[in-house]
Amino acid sequence: MARQIDTLVVGGGSTGTAAAWRLAARGVEVAVLERRPEHPAHRAGESLDAALAPEGSFVSTAHSDTVLLPLVADSVRLWRELEEQVGSVVLRRVGGLRHGDDPALDEVAVVAPRFGIDAERVDPAGTRWPRVRLDTAAVWSPATSAVGVEHATARLRVAARQNAAEFRFGTAVTRIRVLGDDRALVEAVPVDEGGARVGLAEEWECRRLVVSLGAWTTKLIGPLVVLPRLTVSRVETATLVASDGSPEPIPVLEHRRSPRDPRFGHWLAPRLVAVPVPGGVEISWLGDGPAAGRAVRDPDARPARPPRQAASALARYTREWLPSLQPSETTPLRSSLHTVARDGRFVIDRVGPVSVAVGFSDHGLTFAPAVGELLADLAEGIRAPAPFSLRPGLRAGAAASGSPVASGAPAASAPVASAPSPSPSRS
Repeated sequence: MARQIDTLVVGGGSTGTAAAWRLAARGVEVAVLERRPEHPAHRAGESLDAALAPEGSFVSTAHSDTVLLPLVADSVRLWRELEEQVGSVVLRRVGGLRHGDDPALDEVAVVAPRFGIDAERVDPAGTRWPRVRLDTAAVWSPATSAVGVEHATARLRVAARQNAAEFRFGTAVTRIRVLGDDRALVEAVPVDEGGARVGLAEEWECRRLVVSLGAWTTKLIGPLVVLPRLTVSRVETATLVASDGSPEPIPVLEHRRSPRDPRFGHWLAPRLVAVPVPGGVEISWLGDGPAAGRAVRDPDARPARPPRQAASALARYTREWLPSLQPSETTPLRSSLHTVARDGRFVIDRVGPVSVAVGFSDHGLTFAPAVGELLADLAEGIRAPAPFSLRPGLRAGAAASGSPVASGAPAASAPVASAPSPSPSRS
């Protein structure tokens, strides 16, 4: 017999966990199903800093998009609210520098302050950041913060549990059936760390279903919801050590190359991001839009080896632009998956009982609390901003007109077919 629950969240990453936190804060009965096991320290809520690897991400406030800037402001507010609730620091405010051949720099410095976000142009010749070499004028955003991915997600989980949210780890969703506008049936199976099934399937019946699966979104709900084309890319990251052992060697950096400048001929992508982590810096090549990294057809497939030149290109970049770090041609690389829609816009919308959030690329943590709030709104029938719609016409029209917000009408209940997922998928 299926277990009855008001709202079920599939995917226990930062966005899904934030959604559970915001839903539970409103008094909604909510459970989260997550394929991965839970680290023992997560459950205890103790010694998280020591238990979690310093996988770095960042909350960037250096935006010029008038659709995204309200979400930035909401996210910063909600991150602070989270810190107050759990009594722990989540955001390490180190500031951010955005520089290079970036046509949006002037606009960032003008538009962001209109939304209460500090941003200013700075001269590359100054000595304000002696550990960083700038090739152009830059935008400085003092509120940009470094964040540990697992650390932040664990804190969101603590807050959600304080509000009575339930989490089921080691649980993979294998089938979703939509039974009506206010009813969905979800089949899930227990799995081990490698994803192998280790027990009997169980069923959950819910009034609302929230799906936040990143790279696995299309694989699980593609037969149910007409999604915009999503591209999954594999991005390589290296952790470099500060030569003087400084715990905060640089601010968060976003550096864009000039395609006409031969100095950037060795770059593997148009953009590089560097995030300070304890004892060093995590540095990644990133693309734009669908070309965010190496294309991935199946997120469950064994990852291909990083390009041979990836480590050497990062080492060369470090020598030229971040001389305080210690580069190495043999620096190990860590891979992660980024997902983005073809038009570059986020997807945050609801069809019948199913709400979905996907397409955040490297900005997932920046917007996680605000997107969680929007997902909680969708569950109550409040539409998300129109550019994030699943409807192509509404999505394109709102983006073209510059109008970030649709009417307050309830979310659409377009016909949805029932279909199984193609295979056990990560949640």
